Amino acid sequence: MIAVRDNPRFRFDMYECATSSEKDCEVPQPESAADLDAISRRGAVAAVDFSPWLCPDGVCMPEIGNIAPYIDDNHISDSYGRTLAPMLKTMLDSGGFALPAPG
Repeated sequence: MIAVRDNPRFRFDMYECATSSEKDCEVPQPESAADLDAISRRGAVAAVDFSPWLCPDGVCMPEIGNIAPYIDDNHISDSYGRTLAPMLKTMLDSGGFALPAPG
């Protein structure tokens, strides 16, 4: 089983906010309801949590490394999602779900 923490949801369109120079778009990371560590201790569960990369240092931002991580109020952009692939592989490998090499 793979337990995936949902990405943050905002009360506004994060991408739209990022393109507006009039607004402060940074928000504190929302508290999460699920304890993925407790779930993963049940065995055969890989915990996937992108929080450290979606909200570095507990702050969700409209731009990370010159890439817009969100396309609206909660969906991750394709460009930013691709940057998360190595972290996903590491989390799945740690949970015993090794992915085959591309090819």
